Amino acid sequence: MPPASAASLTVGGLRRVLVVLCATKIVSWGVRYHAFPVLAPSISADTGRPVSTVTAAFSTGLVVSALVGIWSGRLLDRIGPRPVMTVGSALAAPAVVVGIGWAPTLPLFFAAWALAGVAMAGTLYPPAFAALTRRWGPRRVRALTVVTLPAGPGLLSRSPDPRVDPLLRHP
Repeated sequence: MPPASAASLTVGGLRRVLVVLCATKIVSWGVRYHAFPVLAPSISADTGRPVSTVTAAFSTGLVVSALVGIWSGRLLDRIGPRPVMTVGSALAAPAVVVGIGWAPTLPLFFAAWALAGVAMAGTLYPPAFAALTRRWGPRRVRALTVVTLPAGPGLLSRSPDPRVDPLLRHP
């Protein structure tokens, strides 16, 4: 089935695609990337693993994301962003909740971060940008800008410093 183009969607349909992608990008980046510096000390304390080991596992996920991203990009060109993003989203929950949150051993912890890396390759900006470019066509620059702007305040709202991040302040 060929992917939908801008001509096949109404203006309202295009806007819905944009709103959904904005929401999913904020959640995807927040859960699998931006939360890490805030959570790393807690993960280290809860698991007894050094922060450097926890960070190495996270870095493994980033390397896997980069490597899988090459294949993911080819797949995006061939079959479109919807199946790639759906599979990435389906992998994200077990990777983050079950794998990273529960992993009783260090090898499983690293494997969970590797799986999260595969999920990142299918859910972060590259597949979203491919979807918007296909859907919005010549008006893609506006759509790409709209998707990236909501992430800005999210970046500023998460800091590992309790003086900056109110969620880390203790009464």
